[in-house]
Amino acid sequence: MSFVQTGGARLGRSFWWSINWTWPFATLEVDTDALTIRVPGAAHRLPRADIRSVALWGPDWAPPGFSGIVVGHGLSQLPPYVLFWSFRRPALVEALEAAGYPIFR
Repeated sequence: MSFVQTGGARLGRSFWWSINWTWPFATLEVDTDALTIRVPGAAHRLPRADIRSVALWGPDWAPPGFSGIVVGHGLSQLPPYVLFWSFRRPALVEALEAAGYPIFR
């Protein structure tokens, strides 16, 4: 099972100390064994064993692009703050749950 969504991404030390890629410059691929975030010049694979949490970011009623998910992980080679902006968060959440990732709401 694989699900790919185009959106935006924010990677860095925190929300404020990060680099942001707006739509359509990021993609998130959901597989049962890993999440992969692609931004120009880089692909970051987060194996399932290294994912500590997947949490909703922003309210469901937010305007398109102002909601997404934050992925907590234990990878030292990847910035600690990983946010994926989504225009279709319900479809993304459905794909994550179908792949077995628990979502913190």
